[in-house]
Amino acid sequence: MKGFPDTIISVFPNAQVQLCIVHMVRNSLKWVSYKQRKELVVDLKAIYKYSIGRNC
Repeated sequence: MKGFPDTIISVFPNAQVQLCIVHMVRNSLKWVSYKQRKELVVDLKAIYKYSIGRNC
């Protein structure tokens, strides 16, 4: 649903649209070589876990 955030914002201009962590990690992996993906996934999960813990 690539157009979903744009549609929501066009109807509700003050809305905050966010992706779940799984989708953010998947989107990040598009830009990394296949050989480096496993290492990056470990690092990204640690980053997201830390940031979620700080926001609680």
